[in-house]
Amino acid sequence: MPYEPIRREPLKQMLDKLREAIYKPVAELDVTAWVTPEPVTYEE
Repeated sequence: MPYEPIRREPLKQMLDKLREAIYKPVAELDVTAWVTPEPVTYEE
């Protein structure tokens, strides 16, 4: 098989297509965090 360098534009198109297929949002994300002055165990 002969060597053929990858052209920049087809490579960009392929990466964009992969990115769109992989990074699809599925839902809104809501996060709540608490800060404590001392370390707290996971059981509490």
